[in-house]
Amino acid sequence: MCVHMSPCARGTRPVHVRTCPLDERTTEAAVIVSTVSRTYALALRLEEYHGRWITTALELA
Repeated sequence: MCVHMSPCARGTRPVHVRTCPLDERTTEAAVIVSTVSRTYALALRLEEYHGRWITTALELA
């Protein structure tokens, strides 16, 4: 399998991930992502919907 990444995505990696399950169908996560030039903080809420996880809230700082 070959994955092609955009130039912006190359070198991007998660530094730290913390999850907090709220119930069996909802989880909140905090992620620190590092790129070549910057570090970002993400906060997101994931909810199970018909057997798949969907992002229902996302904040980027």
